[in-house]
Amino acid sequence: MDYLFDLYEQCGKFLEEVQQIAKEKGEKCPTKVTTGLVESGNYMQHLDYSVFDHALQIQILYSQLVLVTGSSKSLKIRISKPVVEVQQCLFSLLSYELQVTNEVFRHAKLTGAGYINKPKMRDYVHCYALHCLDMEQSNALRKVYKERGENVGQWCQACYYPLVLLARGNGWDIDDLFNRNEKLRIWYVPAKLRHLCHMERIKHGE
Repeated sequence: MDYLFDLYEQCGKFLEEVQQIAKEKGEKCPTKVTTGLVESGNYMQHLDYSVFDHALQIQILYSQLVLVTGSSKSLKIRISKPVVEVQQCLFSLLSYELQVTNEVFRHAKLTGAGYINKPKMRDYVHCYALHCLDMEQSNALRKVYKERGENVGQWCQACYYPLVLLARGNGWDIDDLFNRNEKLRIWYVPAKLRHLCHMERIKHGE
């Protein structure tokens, strides 16, 4: 995993180079490796539709989806509507994806670093986040899963919960944790991690 984490470090350096090139051209400088991407299919798999039983939780979830997508579309949900119609509204919102910029990855490829895989970098952002925010816990988790002979996918899933706990200790503000970390501020909070934080917050009534 050290190799994987090193790729994130390289992305940070490539972003700096892209920013410098943009400045020299008088163009707007990107602040993130990629813009916000909502992976609708994956995100929908993790939605807990039992929350639709309560009007307040519907509004919380709706607000969460607007925050994740950054959508400026107007979408009003009336609590009196059938649950299935509310689900359809949420599906409509999630089908909206923000444009993704490939500037950093294109630049990396042009400089001979075509081995940096964009989908993989998105999939393991939360693992890198745990590494940056709590290296001791990250290393301990890696060691446990390696000793058990668990595969990478299982370790990847296990990295979510410690981050949810860190978010809880920070008033559930996972964005703040990312933005205050020099290495993480160039990455967006993964949609699944944001969702898990919201669901845990609801569960604890906080």
